[in-house]
Amino acid sequence: MATKDLLTLENPVFTSYAFYSSFLLLKLFAVVFLIVFYRITKKIFPSEEDYHDDPKGEKKMIERSHPGLDRVRRMHQNDLENIPIFILLGMLYVLSDPAYSTAIIVFRIFGAARFIHSVAYFFALTSPRGMSWMVGMICNIFLAVQVLRASKFLF
Repeated sequence: MATKDLLTLENPVFTSYAFYSSFLLLKLFAVVFLIVFYRITKKIFPSEEDYHDDPKGEKKMIERSHPGLDRVRRMHQNDLENIPIFILLGMLYVLSDPAYSTAIIVFRIFGAARFIHSVAYFFALTSPRGMSWMVGMICNIFLAVQVLRASKFLF
């Protein structure tokens, strides 16, 4: 397939990549809204100017932390450390013209692993969180190796 044909919705590998990348970005945005929810409901804001003065003129104690907020912020940070790598490697993988069956399996596994990781992180479930992170990392390593193999530079 010509390079220009690889990046069209007629290419099922690209369509699958676009779907799972979009799914993961929407999940990332959902976590952002979860952070906003915690900030508003717990009244924990990132900057001093976000706090309003007490009508009686009394100084408020500014809280910068809450266990729930800290948890979702760490979940978001972990997403930011893993999802962009998948998006970049996935695009390079699509350009390597892989088999659809292999690509869809890797994209699905990574998407499911990141979703499970977020749910496990939110509910403080250590084992599924660690396992799903590892599965996602293996998917990214697989994509990187396949891109290197397709480049025929090293192998």
